[in-house]
Amino acid sequence: YQNNTYKMTMGLRYMTEMCDSGSNFTFFIDGDYALNIVNLLTYLHNLRSHENFYGGKMWFTRPLRQKFDKHYRSLEQYPYAYYPPFIAAGAMLLSEDVVKRFYILSHYTKYFPFDDVFFGFIAKKLDVTAVQMSDLLPSYFNIPQKDDIRNLHLIGSHRFGHLDEVEFIYNKLLYL
Repeated sequence: YQNNTYKMTMGLRYMTEMCDSGSNFTFFIDGDYALNIVNLLTYLHNLRSHENFYGGKMWFTRPLRQKFDKHYRSLEQYPYAYYPPFIAAGAMLLSEDVVKRFYILSHYTKYFPFDDVFFGFIAKKLDVTAVQMSDLLPSYFNIPQKDDIRNLHLIGSHRFGHLDEVEFIYNKLLYL
């Protein structure tokens, strides 16, 4: 878990150095997400700009100071009351220019073990505003009921433990 920052930075490196610059966006997504690709593509099509985009499930949070928590940070490790706004790394959409700038600045930013917070630091340095993508839900417990109108635009949801749960969401909620 503590190496996720390195993993994400290597993903940015790969996109920067190895991929053709013909794509406008990179979408990092964890394996425990259910994703409606049609709604993601619709979202991308409706964006006004293909530049300076850093989006997903946005968090405004304090460092956890309880030593027993896996996200614990002491005052010596992080002396401030709040983290900068950041996008949860489990589903993060970046425009091509942001991928490149994040990668470059990752070399000049002090390592932080939580990848999403680390990229929140970089976004703050670059003055890139995080965009809340409200159709990416943080947990499948929050998914609207089957006939709920909100499902029409649902891009995805997080925290599926088994493939059969993801299949259930695809069949019952995402593709009505």
